[in-house]
Amino acid sequence: MYQSFSISNFRCFNQIAVDTFGRVNLITGRNNVGKTALLEALWLYHGYQNPLLGVNVDKFRGLETFRRDDFLKNLFSNFDTGEPIQLLAVDRSGQEQTLRISIEQKTVSSVSVGNGKNGETKPDLSAAEVISQETTEPVDPEVVYEITDASGPRVTARAFFEGSNISVKQAAKERKSSGIFLAARTPHNYAVIAERLSNLAVEKTEEVIVNALKIVEPRLVSLRVQYRGGLPLIYGDIGLKRLIPFPLMGDGMSRLLGVALAMTDARGGILLIDEIENGIHHSVMSKLWKTVSTLAENNNVQVFATTHSIECVLAAHEAFSTQEPYDFSLYRLDQVKGEIQAVRYDKETLQAAVETNLEVR
Repeated sequence: MYQSFSISNFRCFNQIAVDTFGRVNLITGRNNVGKTALLEALWLYHGYQNPLLGVNVDKFRGLETFRRDDFLKNLFSNFDTGEPIQLLAVDRSGQEQTLRISIEQKTVSSVSVGNGKNGETKPDLSAAEVISQETTEPVDPEVVYEITDASGPRVTARAFFEGSNISVKQAAKERKSSGIFLAARTPHNYAVIAERLSNLAVEKTEEVIVNALKIVEPRLVSLRVQYRGGLPLIYGDIGLKRLIPFPLMGDGMSRLLGVALAMTDARGGILLIDEIENGIHHSVMSKLWKTVSTLAENNNVQVFATTHSIECVLAAHEAFSTQEPYDFSLYRLDQVKGEIQAVRYDKETLQAAVETNLEVR
């Protein structure tokens, strides 16, 4: 699990440092202050071996198409690719690791040009040399992901255009824990959700998910994966004559199901949830947080979520106040003199804020 995290030159952040993470962490702040960007940075860092995550975070925001001349420039603060993005994390054992993301011109591995001695060819020219000698065409950008730890720097992955497609190159795959991002704007992927439920059914542990969903729908007896139009879909049994397709059971149920199943699928890793309160009524919010706490501990998952809701903040504080240890941290992002800062609330400071009606969103 991560203890602290710092960001340089990413999205809206020039520099920001966040420390003393708990197992469950909630991020608040006004609009356009970087709550979602903080989750995105954590996700890119955790999945550094997959350079396509940089493409996916833009898709989560509705950017479905890409231009060659500004490929992934959206990730860089002020679109300035002259400086690399740097994401540094320290885990709870004190180990430090940095991910550096930069954009380079795609190099040419080998080219033959008849300008050597006695007409011999000159191999392995750089892209810049080729441009100066042969063409005025621009060289495609190449995004380079480089990870550095106690063993030193190493290039982990690259992403680049090849024809009209985006291609990737990766170093030897390392063992890495799972990381799942539940975006606020993307629709529920019921095929993925059905697969995750099927995996639990094989392990005979799907009852954990049913019990979690009962905080919203107490009549729920069981969940089943059936096929509809050739695609897997989850149905719920609430005691009626027929099973109910899950999309008809309300967005709150779908949101809670997605969170609970993602928790089991991210065992030993991290779960990032943008706008966790979406679709959830405030009256069951405290039960939601107790469920999140239990599932996070049982599956050894570290949770990072965002919210705009004061009911969500108060419910989280109420739920974790009944537990020992109080493994929850609240962070409010504020813009101060043009820079974004993170203010942390532990149990005592959050309780004081609640008692004095201090704004923490």
